[in-house]
Amino acid sequence: MGETDITEVTVEVVVNDQVVDLITTSVEIATQNQDSIVISIIENLQENNTIVLNLIEVNGQEDNSFINNSSSITTNLDSDYNIITLTINADNYPEETSWKLLNEANEIISTGSLDDDVEFYSEDICVDYTSCFTLYVYDSYGDGICCGFGEGNFQVFDSLGNTILINDGEFDNFTQEVFCLDETGCEITAEITVLNASSTLENDGKITINTTSGLSPFVYSIDGGLTFSDSNIFDNLSPGVYNLVIEGAEGFCSYSESVLIEACEFTTADVNVIPVSSVVSTDGSIEINPTSGLSPYQYSIDGGQNFVDSSTFTNLPVGDYNIVVKDASGVCLYETGALLQVEGIVINEINYRSSETFKPNDWIELYNPKLTSIDVSNWEVKDDD
Repeated sequence: MGETDITEVTVEVVVNDQVVDLITTSVEIATQNQDSIVISIIENLQENNTIVLNLIEVNGQEDNSFINNSSSITTNLDSDYNIITLTINADNYPEETSWKLLNEANEIISTGSLDDDVEFYSEDICVDYTSCFTLYVYDSYGDGICCGFGEGNFQVFDSLGNTILINDGEFDNFTQEVFCLDETGCEITAEITVLNASSTLENDGKITINTTSGLSPFVYSIDGGLTFSDSNIFDNLSPGVYNLVIEGAEGFCSYSESVLIEACEFTTADVNVIPVSSVVSTDGSIEINPTSGLSPYQYSIDGGQNFVDSSTFTNLPVGDYNIVVKDASGVCLYETGALLQVEGIVINEINYRSSETFKPNDWIELYNPKLTSIDVSNWEVKDDD
């Protein structure tokens, strides 16, 4: 910490006794303050490394005091990242050639194009060696880079110089190459959701496949790979065993699993509703008696949000109840609705003089305790006396 603001520093980077970089960067460090800069090191790295940083200049001038101008650290090279090298042997029209590299998330890792005077092109790209990648090479004219106007091709090498892929350059507007840098990089994992059939006679089962890793685009099969679909949802399925196969981009990696669509045998239940005495009462009840399925059962009257072991629900007010019952098989649910209301309507008062015909001042007052209106236009009032 000194008495002058620092706006620029030059740092020498030494890796394993070899100078690999000289970095000059702008900073904003006020007097009596400190800050940090980011330095990327990719050269001369070994499994174990000694890295020394030497401060050469501050604000464009050499520091006269060398006491605190150097710092060193010993570190292991423990990273999933390393270099791959893309090389392109151009055809007679290199300016038509461009490329881009995408990761598993379809994010562009690197991209570039060739100038019109390039015969050979090489690019080092730092990538995650646990991942898979898609390389696109384009030709704007649409005739590839071989073989009508020159013998072009392209290759990708790993950090040890091993060949990852070779493309002969024969394509139209573009070509696509998919590659992974280790054995687990293309591994496909998936979550399978099965909706069982409502009965042995119905074809309403459903399988949904959600991939959680691997290199897209994916194609899906439920017949062991005989046929594939771009859709990850299969419906209108009958009960039975289905052999799932998922293939990643270009068929590069695959995943397989067998799943069972079961048939629901829990299809009937008797529901007895005992109405409440009035709209303000809570003395209604619902009794549920399963007549199919496998015991023991669990019962719900709130649409399956809460289940209990008892089949009788008491102290209920007026309302609509969504009944859901689970049996021991776990294959399906029985669901129905029940309307709990007040029983009957009530005659509050009668003013009738018991004659053969009604008079204008005769009337009957009815009280409707139900939640819905009642049409009385076709009712007939009789005097049994």
